[in-house]
Amino acid sequence: MGGLSQTHILVTRAAEQASSFGHLLQAAGAEVLEMPTIAITPPSSWAELDGRSPNGSASIG
Repeated sequence: MGGLSQTHILVTRAAEQASSFGHLLQAAGAEVLEMPTIAITPPSSWAELDGRSPNGSASIG
């Protein structure tokens, strides 16, 4: 038995991240339920970010 035996864990990570994390928890003995609550997708528009520098201020030039 792993260190997490008799432990129930709800994994709410994005679907593409949940399985690998869930497998690690299961390997440690946890009973895992995967229920992704977010989806990581690109924004509908990049307009707000166009012309911005990485520090958040408007770019020069």
